[in-house]
Amino acid sequence: MISPARSAAKRPATDGRIRVAQVGLGEIGKSCCRVTAGKKILQLVGAADIAPDLAGQDLSSLLGIDLPSPMTVFGSIPDLIEAARPDVVIHTTGSRLETVLPQLEEIISRSVSCVSSTEELLVPDYRNPAAAERLGKAAVKHKAALLGTGVNPGYVLDLLPVVLSGACRRIDSIRASRAVDLATRRQALQEKAGVGITREEFRRKAAAGRMGHVGLMESAVLICRTLGWREADLRETIAPILAREEIRTRKHHVPADFVRGLNHIVRLEQEGQERLYLDLRMNMLEPEPGDWIEVRGDPKMEFRIPGGMPGDDATAAILVNTVPILAAARPGLHTILDLPAVRYCS
Repeated sequence: MISPARSAAKRPATDGRIRVAQVGLGEIGKSCCRVTAGKKILQLVGAADIAPDLAGQDLSSLLGIDLPSPMTVFGSIPDLIEAARPDVVIHTTGSRLETVLPQLEEIISRSVSCVSSTEELLVPDYRNPAAAERLGKAAVKHKAALLGTGVNPGYVLDLLPVVLSGACRRIDSIRASRAVDLATRRQALQEKAGVGITREEFRRKAAAGRMGHVGLMESAVLICRTLGWREADLRETIAPILAREEIRTRKHHVPADFVRGLNHIVRLEQEGQERLYLDLRMNMLEPEPGDWIEVRGDPKMEFRIPGGMPGDDATAAILVNTVPILAAARPGLHTILDLPAVRYCS
């Protein structure tokens, strides 16, 4: 049961810094804590995780950094907010909106704004309009702002193409690709990409909606809504990338003919013309990692990031750098296009 909202006026007086708490202490969550602790205008005031092996731990020891004061990891969101009185919560616990909905409601019901890495929250009404409506009404009622963002989705394959489109007099199509070397990324992402499983298992999971990158369709929908294209015409394909020969590194082993990654594509064709093409390749020992965006129109533009934007580190940075923007935002459920573009905060 959600407790009554707590007024922001009851939070402790501060030195002008924004009080930030972290919910979720996986690798991304811990990275968010470290980034927050290094910001002058932010104050890390606490963290929570429901995992039994994390609740009760010393946060400083868990993060491997020295914090100004001792903090113990809380085992629940209510306990964290009751003790820490944050202005904004950074939330990094899951990809699916339905799964994290109770957590988000728990946070905003206490008049605490929240920026979340939940991929489906980028365009929350696309897959779950009922949940989006609930969250929007609750955020307004309790005077809290809520936003979903990150690197992918939230930046590389959606925000950057939209920003580039602003310099065009005419747009015919947008093509964007992201190639990620999974050998350099966390194990959780490798598992999401099916690394080490058979082709048959990959296909079963893909058919059940349990394989592929959560958020690629949301990126496509965001672009369509911005440019006035019909999102109902979007089509996606998810295919495994198989190891032609055995892959063996110090940390990884993938037998030949087993899955080494995936290729996830979303296309939009209208009246026989390609409008949008998003191509995400996540692959063990990817030979050409990088990000590439092409806007075809007047003028035509290309934008490249050799090697690609580092997903985990950049996600933490984006979430933390969004905190000051969200703290000043009007109450409600927002998308990345409703608010000023994220920028570095000191």
